[in-house]
Amino acid sequence: MELHGKPKTKKQKEKMNNISLVMGRGIEGCGVTKFTIEQAKFYAKNDYNYKIWASKDKTWSRKNAHTDIENLEHIKFTEEEVGSR
Repeated sequence: MELHGKPKTKKQKEKMNNISLVMGRGIEGCGVTKFTIEQAKFYAKNDYNYKIWASKDKTWSRKNAHTDIENLEHIKFTEEEVGSR
């Protein structure tokens, strides 16, 4: 499978149909957040289904630096909250 661009076959597309991006330390507002946003834009542009999961256990001073994050869900990574999804 190719690392860049759209999958060549329908089978390759089906393998990557649903993608989760997990930000385990939360939205820190700097490099990791920016990379996640750019990766999500690539997935949206190429018709992938994706969702961003970010921990709300920890807060950072720059957490509101990026307001254009789509398909984002803030959750606590606890058994009760994760298990209910």
